Amino acid sequence: MRNLSFIFDYICPYCYLMIPEIRRLEEEQGFDVEWIPMEIHADTPIEGVSLLEYLGPRKVIKAGKLLDELAAAKEIPFYLPEKLYNTQLVNRLTAYGRSRVNQGELIDEVFRRVFVYNENISNDEIVYKISLNLGLSYDDFVEYIKKQSFTGTASRWESIVQKQRINVVPTLLEGSSIICQGVCSYDELVKMLK
Repeated sequence: MRNLSFIFDYICPYCYLMIPEIRRLEEEQGFDVEWIPMEIHADTPIEGVSLLEYLGPRKVIKAGKLLDELAAAKEIPFYLPEKLYNTQLVNRLTAYGRSRVNQGELIDEVFRRVFVYNENISNDEIVYKISLNLGLSYDDFVEYIKKQSFTGTASRWESIVQKQRINVVPTLLEGSSIICQGVCSYDELVKMLK
C-alpha cells in the first residue's frame, strides 16, 4: 500500500474543499493517507483576526466567489468566515484524538465548525463541543495538553513540514516528494500519482 501525507490547515478553505479528493484516493486507489495539520498563520490571536483586514476586501471578494463556485460544484456546504482563527488548540486535539476516534470524523467536525458554522476553533467552549460530538473526554484532553503529551506527534508533523519546506496548503506528499500544492481535481491527482 502506498502512503501519502496530506498537509492542511483547518482555517484554509482550499484544504476543506480538497477533502473529497483525498478521501477518494483512500477509497478508490487504496492509498493510506496521514492527515497532518499545520498552522499557516501561527501568530493569529485566540480571538481571531478580521479576514477583510488581513487580506483586504478585493482578495476576500475574489476568493469568496471562487470558493463558492468550487463548493457548489462539489456539493459541499461552505460559508466563508469573517475571521481567521488560531488553530493550535484543534491541532493538539487532532494529535490527541488520532488514536481515540476516527480521524476522518475528527477532521470533518473541526472543518465544519469553521466553514459551515463559522465558529472560533481556538475557543475552549467550541473545542469542548467538538470533543463531546466525537465522544472524546475533554477533561482527558486538557490533561493531555498539561502534560505536553502532544509534543511527540506535533514534533514529527513539524519535522515533515520543515524538511519539505512546506509553506503552502493544501500539500500532498508521497514520501519526500511533493505531489501537488493547491486545489487539484481527483483526475489530476491520479495522473500525478502514476
